[in-house]
Order: sequence, then structure tokens, then C-alpha cells
Amino acid sequence: MLALHHAVMKHASEEVVQMLLDAYADGCKVADNDGNLPLHVAIEYEASDAVIALLIAKHSGACRELNHIKKLPMDLALEHGASEAVVSEIAAGEKVARDAEVGILAWLWG
Repeated sequence: MLALHHAVMKHASEEVVQMLLDAYADGCKVADNDGNLPLHVAIEYEASDAVIALLIAKHSGACRELNHIKKLPMDLALEHGASEAVVSEIAAGEKVARDAEVGILAWLWG
């Protein structure tokens, strides 16, 4: 588990999470021992909307990644009663990630 996972689990401020991402930008792409990305952890532990938005902005692909129990961030958000803002952020992140995947495939098949 990275410091980033622990920070979002303990409801760190947006500023602290940003500092951790500045120190290790790819931290938002690293799964913990349970297969959870920081975004999964943030949603499950009900981090602030701002922290969740920051994690999505740094790695929108996380919105389309399953954790070890085959749950997407959206699944967790709905289970934990996340705010409309979080659900909208995740939906937007899913679209960005999907569009990027389509663009890469088009380029490969080009």
C-alpha cells in the first residue's frame, strides 16, 4: 500500500493528496495488495469529492478498472451512496478513458 492509499483512506485533504501525487505521479495507477487503486480506496472510504475528482483528473483510466472483487469505481460509488458530483465525475472519467482506448485502437488499426 502506498502513502497515497493510506492518505485517501484517512480522509487527507486535497492539498496532501496533491503533494503525494506531485512526489509520485504514477501512484494513482498502483494497486494495493487487494487490487484497489487509490480511486477505489477513496470511494470506499468516502474521501471528499475534491480528492476523488483529483484522482480521476490524474488517471481517468482508473474509472474503468476493476478491483480484486471485480468492482468498478462506479459500482463502489453507488454502493456507498456517493454524491451526485462523484457519480458525475466517475461517468466523465469513464468517457475520457473509453475515448482514449478507442483512439489508440483506431491508431493501431489505422
